[in-house]
Amino acid sequence: MRIFLAALFVVMGACEARADDLVAGISQDIIQITSNYSGTDIVAFGAIEHMNVMTAAGPLDVVVVVRGPDAEMTVRKKERVAGIWINNHGVVMRGISGYYYVASTRPLSLIAPQDTLKRYGLGLDEVSPLGTTARTPEIAEPYRKALVRHKLIEGLYNENTGGVEFLSPTLFRARVPVPAAVPR
Repeated sequence: MRIFLAALFVVMGACEARADDLVAGISQDIIQITSNYSGTDIVAFGAIEHMNVMTAAGPLDVVVVVRGPDAEMTVRKKERVAGIWINNHGVVMRGISGYYYVASTRPLSLIAPQDTLKRYGLGLDEVSPLGTTARTPEIAEPYRKALVRHKLIEGLYNENTGGVEFLSPTLFRARVPVPAAVPR
């Protein structure tokens, strides 16, 4: 099974990091799923090179996002019809992550403005499908929220503020849980 490290970016107060200043890796590239697989952890780690921490405008912030494979999911609304509860209206969501984990040094709202979080899909509020069968985004939104809640309960979506720790002024790591129910 492969989990993709989809985005790893650094925001340093008012300072901007260049891509060549960030060196990152993960502890293992492939996770073997056998009949007794019960979940594991991978570690995302890295260092910020050529950074003078003493002259940075603010604290160093790192956000690590791990996304599983995109899938098509149908979310249905339960409604009471003739005295019984049935799954009635549904919305198909295409291209939504089967697994989503984000870890950060601080709350995302303190790291970047809302439009940046939206542009990069950072945070559970910004997890969204590539397309839906709903007529408008307003109709799809309660279904998207319900899907995120369900994935949180299953352990397939998680947001961990404080999940990235600095081991030195420029060396960081984040532990990423990979539950047994993660999509292959």
